[in-house]
Amino acid sequence: MQPSLNPDRPKVPLPAPIYMAFFVMGGVLLNKIWPMAIHYGAIQVAVGWGLILLASALLLWCFQLFLLNRTTIMPRNPVNSLVIKGPYRFSRNPMYLSLVLIHLGIGIATGNLWQAPTLALSVLAIRRCVIAPEEQYMNTRFAYAYQDYCLKVPRWFWRNRT
Repeated sequence: MQPSLNPDRPKVPLPAPIYMAFFVMGGVLLNKIWPMAIHYGAIQVAVGWGLILLASALLLWCFQLFLLNRTTIMPRNPVNSLVIKGPYRFSRNPMYLSLVLIHLGIGIATGNLWQAPTLALSVLAIRRCVIAPEEQYMNTRFAYAYQDYCLKVPRWFWRNRT
């Protein structure tokens, strides 16, 4: 059965990287129309690229964990297991956290100040359109195990009320 026809899957309209790419490109376009950039030089570029590389390593680590657990990384497909090891001990969404860091790194490396508001919009879109349906699905799919996991591990990296 195709994932789009499978009722046992999160109701995620688009994968999170699509939202991030849309908002990064929005920041690039806004900067072309109304330039708003700060350039500090090589240190700024190194910090930006450092964030991008760190976030990419985190993303690859998460991919590896999903492969080892024989479950999908695609948020629109049904999952086979609850991944709670590695970075998932500290954040329920380390893949999305890595996307946030990549977006931030792009803004810093390019000096594009428009990436700050587009990053905020990207986080809101991912939270509403990807994370919320995923959490609802995981709560249904794994019930008490997922609820227990949510009580122990924050959504991002810091403790909040949800």
